[in-house]
Amino acid sequence: MDIRRLGPICKALHLSKHRAEQWIARGVFEPSRSTVPGTARELTFTDAAKLLVLKDLGDAGLLDQVDSLESLSCHLNHLHGLKDDKAVLVIGYSAVEIIPPTERGAPGTRKGSGKKVFVPGAAWLSSEIIKLLDLPAYISDPDHRVSIVILLDQIEERVKAAWANSKAAE
Repeated sequence: MDIRRLGPICKALHLSKHRAEQWIARGVFEPSRSTVPGTARELTFTDAAKLLVLKDLGDAGLLDQVDSLESLSCHLNHLHGLKDDKAVLVIGYSAVEIIPPTERGAPGTRKGSGKKVFVPGAAWLSSEIIKLLDLPAYISDPDHRVSIVILLDQIEERVKAAWANSKAAE
């Protein structure tokens, strides 16, 4: 598996290593490889992509607006692209479904049979990776009120460049 050290990746992404270490300490970002005390942190390509998404959100001032940065990090856990399609990560404030209780022994309720409500000030956000072509339909759905859109193909290209630059720096 191809890995890079945290320092060179941060430098190539124009991200302060101290900022990345703060995100790790606060649980906002968790590298996929565990670190042994006294050794440099090692990152995978996907880890570098997650750092770049966090950097972009922070540079836009959006990390300061999120009540729970830890909840935001869960949206990056399964970051991936789409083969032969442009992909976007959409993080947003969406309706939640309240499923009514059922009597014991009665048929269970199914997703979509509950009531959708918006919870003001809720500490959770929804996220989904979708095709870029599906974005207009997704964000015009009345169940999605606020959306942050991250173009994953651009993230991938920027990480590829940083990955190559960080290899040269090591």
